[in-house]
Amino acid sequence: MNLDLSILDALNSLTGQGRIPDLLIIFFANYLVYVFAIIAVLYWFWHSAKFVARKAVTLAAISFILARLIVTELIRYLYFRSRPEIVHPIINMTPKQSESAFPSGHATGMFSIAMAIYFYNKKLGWLLLVMSVITAIARVSIGVHYPSDVAAGAIIGILTAWITEKTLSGKIDNFVRKLSDFSDRIFKL
Repeated sequence: MNLDLSILDALNSLTGQGRIPDLLIIFFANYLVYVFAIIAVLYWFWHSAKFVARKAVTLAAISFILARLIVTELIRYLYFRSRPEIVHPIINMTPKQSESAFPSGHATGMFSIAMAIYFYNKKLGWLLLVMSVITAIARVSIGVHYPSDVAAGAIIGILTAWITEKTLSGKIDNFVRKLSDFSDRIFKL
């Protein structure tokens, strides 16, 4: 816990240094996830290797559902950890949140998607992994997570994506084709 608090204090000290830096940290912590989602949607629709891109995005969606909506919520149900902004004297950059901090939902979700995409597109996967790290650091900086919360989220997300890839990759091709045909008909691509 001492290392957790030391890193939290160091990253939290980056806040309160001015309006522009604070806005950037808040953007990275709370809104970079939306840029992340837009990139995944664009990858689905406009990548030249449509089937590969769509398989990657489908596996990313499955990984996200498993990691963020099932594993993370199960852990939070079994183990409650107060957010640092509630129990430590730190600079708080967002409205106080009462749900469990462990593991970080943002980190879990983003890392699961980034890793699933990485298996099919290394360049885009690295970009998304870097964005995931930036968001994780920013979430600690604004005081809504401890470093161990985001580290656990990253591990859960990466492992879930890896397991999903290993168990489903060869089994979802027909589903991806049907989903791809459906989206092309709807959006007339």
